[in-house]
Order: sequence, then structure tokens, then C-alpha cells
Amino acid sequence: MRRLQQFALGHLQSSIYAGQEFEFELDDTRHKVYGDQREPGINAMTWSTAFLSSWITRNEKAQQWLLSGELDSTLTADRNSDSVVADFSRLYRSLYLQQDIRDALLMASHSPTTLAGNHVWHDVVRDLYFPQLDVIATIAFEEGETRFNQAIHSALLQHHHHYTTYPDSAVPRTAISLPLMGLAALAYDRLGYHITVENRYIPAWLVKKQDWSQLTPLAEDSLRLNFPVRTRNPLEK
Repeated sequence: MRRLQQFALGHLQSSIYAGQEFEFELDDTRHKVYGDQREPGINAMTWSTAFLSSWITRNEKAQQWLLSGELDSTLTADRNSDSVVADFSRLYRSLYLQQDIRDALLMASHSPTTLAGNHVWHDVVRDLYFPQLDVIATIAFEEGETRFNQAIHSALLQHHHHYTTYPDSAVPRTAISLPLMGLAALAYDRLGYHITVENRYIPAWLVKKQDWSQLTPLAEDSLRLNFPVRTRNPLEK
């Protein structure tokens, strides 16, 4: 998780510091590298990945850097799928900063992506993005641990439903839900909410930032239970 956060942040920094030298942090070492901008602005998916993973790793320095720029002027929506991701990124920012999120909730729930686009992306938004709205609301409006877990349970069911419906899209990163895990970590730190729903998509030790070395080792095939059976080789066209 720490490396995911570091690589996502480094990718953003590479775009911003195109042609310039900057320090890329990997593990506990800082490397001097040169930025390379391959697309204009900041990719919303990468920004949200870096921001959500920073909640889980509790990397306040990364959070400060990610919030230092004007989000609306740097996040781009040049692909069909990016508008909803950008809207959710703004929602994550408002939630983290404890701002009034009502306008951001409306923007995310009525993103243009939900009105046009291919049916697969429409299902991604319906199954993996929209269920987050209720979870976010329970945190922002402090609706209590019971309501929070009800929203988490519903979102987890949709997560499972999506990758059961589209088994060929299941990849290692879908074995967990990064958005739900990030929201769970924020709810735990800010409100003391615990995940009481038994599941395999939100590792409790990451939410509570426990030392992994003190945990009981998982069986080698334990995460396979999170994956549906593929109908074909993922490399096939």
C-alpha cells in the first residue's frame, strides 16, 4: 500500500515537474529523477489513487502536497470516463477538509459520465462509484457506526456483484476496494468507526494501521476467494 501511494504520487509529480529534476520517494529513499509529462494536466484517476492511499498510509506530507494546488484547474476530464472520477476526486477533497459536501455530492451523483458512455463504464459507475456516496455521507454527517456499516455493506455487495458480472475485468488490484478502504481509514481516524461487516475486501489491519509483521500470516491462496472464475485468458483480445 505504501508503494502504491508513492508511485501514484510520483506519477503526478512527474507530470507537474516535466523536464525538471525532483525527488521521488520510494520506500525510505529519495531519488533524484526528471519529470516527464505525457498528458496535459493531472490525471484524475491517479490523483484519487494517491489521495485515497495516503489516507490508509497516513502520509500527511503527501496529503499536503496533493492539496497544495487548485484542484479544479489541474484535474482534467479529457476522456469519457474521467468526468466522474474528477467529480469524486473533488468530493474526496471536500470530505477530507471537512467542508460542506452537499454540492460536491450532487456534482458526483449527476456527473456527465453517468448520462453518456458505453454500458460497461456505466456499470462501473453504478457498481463501484455511486455506492461510495452513501458511505461518504455517513462520515460527513456523522450518522453513526451502524449507518456507516450499513453503507459499507451495500457498497461491498455492489463491488462483488460487478466483478462477478464482469469476471474478465478482475485483476489483483480488485481483490481489495481502495476507495472503501480509504474511507474506512478516514472514518476510523476521525470518528472512531470500526468495520463490523465481515468481508475480505477491506483489510482491518490496514484501516487501523497495525504492524503487519505482528499479524498471523494469510494462506497463500486466501486472496483468491476475492476473485471470480475467469472465462478466458486476460491477455486475449
